[in-house]
Amino acid sequence: MNNTPPQSKCLNCPTRENTEWNTLSEDELDLIDQFKRVSDREPGEIIYHQGDQSEGVYCIQSGLVGIRQLDADGKETLLRLCNPGETVGYRALLGNSEHTHFAEILAPSHICFIERKIVTDLLAKNPVIGERFLVRSLKELTEAEDNLVRSRSLKVRTRLLHCLMVLFDQYGSGDELSGYMLKIPISRKDLASLIAVTPESISRAISHLEEDNLVRFEGRNVHFSNIEAIFDEIGAVH
Repeated sequence: MNNTPPQSKCLNCPTRENTEWNTLSEDELDLIDQFKRVSDREPGEIIYHQGDQSEGVYCIQSGLVGIRQLDADGKETLLRLCNPGETVGYRALLGNSEHTHFAEILAPSHICFIERKIVTDLLAKNPVIGERFLVRSLKELTEAEDNLVRSRSLKVRTRLLHCLMVLFDQYGSGDELSGYMLKIPISRKDLASLIAVTPESISRAISHLEEDNLVRFEGRNVHFSNIEAIFDEIGAVH
């Protein structure tokens, strides 16, 4: 018997239509509901560690998850941010391999865990899911390559502006009358990691942007003084 509360059922998930799982039938969704584990996670918690064998996948219903990687010297790099509707840990599961990174909760999050056996059973019955995750993986690879090109060819200032606009699209607010602002969901150190520069370089770039009256930083709050000029500057180098 399925005792999952109605509001927690996969069929009622507000992010499902934008995920790789949106092709599942009601019976397949009911199967997930019977066995998934739902939990509320707090910032700093690790979902899985680098080097762990895959035990399943994690669907983000709300919150924010950072994908990090440790190098041989123990230095952490933030590779990307995962938002509501995204599934993390799927690469190790599909590849039957260890996780090559670890996943950390960056904001209070509602996470659904689906164990390996359920996922593999669904993949066998509905191969379209696997195809969608393959497309997702290729998209992430393309984005990583684009980031590498930007890190080698663009100035720190431009890379920072591009990153801020990507974050603004997800977390920004405001309008032309009241002004535009963004509460950055990550630390300045992580922001530097995302664009492959040092925190000192980020600080210098922020100072220059503030001098040019494009942005104003107040802690993690960013106020955009001239968002049109920012888009013009970013567009001019693409």
